[in-house]
Amino acid sequence: MEKYSTERPLWIEGMACHSKYALLGCFASALLYPLAIHTWGPLVAFAITPAILSFCLAKRFRLVVALAWGTGALGSFLTQHTLWVVTLPGTAFLACYQGLTWIPMAIGVRSLWRCYQFPLTISWPIAWCAGECLRTLGPLGTNFGTLAVPETTTTWMLQIVDLAGAGIAAFPLAMTQGWFADAILAGWKVSPGRDRHRFILRRIFVSRSTTALLVTWIGVTSYGYWRLQEIKSNLNSGPTLTVIATDIVALPGGQSSYDPDLLLKKLQDYTKESVEFVPEPKMVVWPEGMLGSTIKSKAFLSSNFDHRIKNQFFNSGALPQNEEVLRLQWENFQNEAMAIESTFQQWVESLGVPVTIGMEAWLESPQDSQMAFERHNAAVLFDPVEGQSTNTQSKCRLYPHGEFIPWKGTLLENFLNKWIGPPRTEYTPGKTRLVYKLKGTDTRYVISLCSELKYNHLKGEKSKRLIKPNYS
Repeated sequence: MEKYSTERPLWIEGMACHSKYALLGCFASALLYPLAIHTWGPLVAFAITPAILSFCLAKRFRLVVALAWGTGALGSFLTQHTLWVVTLPGTAFLACYQGLTWIPMAIGVRSLWRCYQFPLTISWPIAWCAGECLRTLGPLGTNFGTLAVPETTTTWMLQIVDLAGAGIAAFPLAMTQGWFADAILAGWKVSPGRDRHRFILRRIFVSRSTTALLVTWIGVTSYGYWRLQEIKSNLNSGPTLTVIATDIVALPGGQSSYDPDLLLKKLQDYTKESVEFVPEPKMVVWPEGMLGSTIKSKAFLSSNFDHRIKNQFFNSGALPQNEEVLRLQWENFQNEAMAIESTFQQWVESLGVPVTIGMEAWLESPQDSQMAFERHNAAVLFDPVEGQSTNTQSKCRLYPHGEFIPWKGTLLENFLNKWIGPPRTEYTPGKTRLVYKLKGTDTRYVISLCSELKYNHLKGEKSKRLIKPNYS
């Protein structure tokens, strides 16, 4: 009978015995994770594998807890680097909060592997998808950093996201990470002499883990391509939309170089160019929040001066408090806003195609509120004939600290405002998801703003004729 040695490679032995090697593995994953999300997608297949090995091999339980939290916090902070300009302290706070969700993930896969030798190819994707789900819950929930992000540039992978959300699309990717960990750990027992490589290959490639991984990827890929073929066969039967992505019109320098006039001109140029294509689009979609408050909402333009408007806009001691003077100032401000809105509407009329824009919409507050308006991150439709629609879709899933502070009216809100900092712009979340009908067609659609696309937010509105343009 052939005997095999149980010698471990030195680096695995070091990871199991010395904390610094386990720390190094987790640090590598914390750097590779955001790099895979934002820069080079293929890295996502093994970006977190070093951390998985550290979780399983580290001897001390308390070390595993610290490693899991540190890896999750640092990785989340670097993954959300685009939000640093919005709120750096808020992003750091959220990253530390999100790092907590890594602790049960690490404990779970470590316990299953050490106690039952349960394959990481199976346990890690279950733990990861559960962790992604956990990170989206509650007032501080956000779905930044899902493994499926770099794969959404792949058309067939998008079909999986559309079917069941980004969390399910992350499952085969996390499964690949777990498989790499299993493959490395399978090399612990090797055969001396000429049969060594044959034995390693048999352990790695002829195993249940590999079979499960291949079956999963074959199933996912087959479904994605089947959906693509179905779409191609029906491509000519549906309406055409033009969606202008954020990165196309974004200005160099980010927020520091924001110029609303230049941005508006670029959006109008792209829109005019798109409507010259054949077939002509039935609607043009602009990115989320690109115009800010340049164009005012219908509710804002049609409102009459009252005590609530005075409380909201003229409550400064430096302003005159004469009612008639304030009323004239308000009417002048409205007239200026109406002129801007009228100019934009004339441009839409000359275009002849409806345009849905992402903007900061001031919508009416409830009657019992002390303020006249609530500020919403919203999508507003401008029709060539009917003008600005009053059916405004507000963003329902706001980003914590970037767009709102949770726990309104509590000590926690005061703490977060004082020590973490207020959001750059505070919005009110939307409460309902509207279903629109595309003019001149039988097609219905809903609007998702930014990362809402990754949530299952349709609430039963399932239909083959329901489309989901995204504003981000």
